[in-house]
Amino acid sequence: MASLGDAVVLFPVSGTLQAAYMRVAHQALSSSFSRIAHAGGNPVSVQILASNNSRQGLVLHNSGTQAFLLGYGTAVTSSSFSEKVLAFNTLTVKDPVYTGALFGMWDASGTFSGSIANITELTS
Repeated sequence: MASLGDAVVLFPVSGTLQAAYMRVAHQALSSSFSRIAHAGGNPVSVQILASNNSRQGLVLHNSGTQAFLLGYGTAVTSSSFSEKVLAFNTLTVKDPVYTGALFGMWDASGTFSGSIANITELTS
């Protein structure tokens, strides 16, 4: 549910700050959090989020040493994926956001000591 609030915006005019007031609409969002860990071996595509028509956004942080591959709607392979999140990077998906199932996997095989992908799903 959207609600209205007041905001004050400051902007420079001829070297001085001027204030303007405006009404802004904002919507409260809830979030869910999940974590994918990888103990090592061969990477395998897994479903990381189910379809969700209420999804308003998504944040995926890759704290691993390998790239994380993200797929929209279908399993991921090393040659077929939608997004590639490099090691120690964050992907933020905003409006419009894909509401179907999401799949993911690590980009390479081997030891991924401490590799974690943190996923936060924002919903209305």
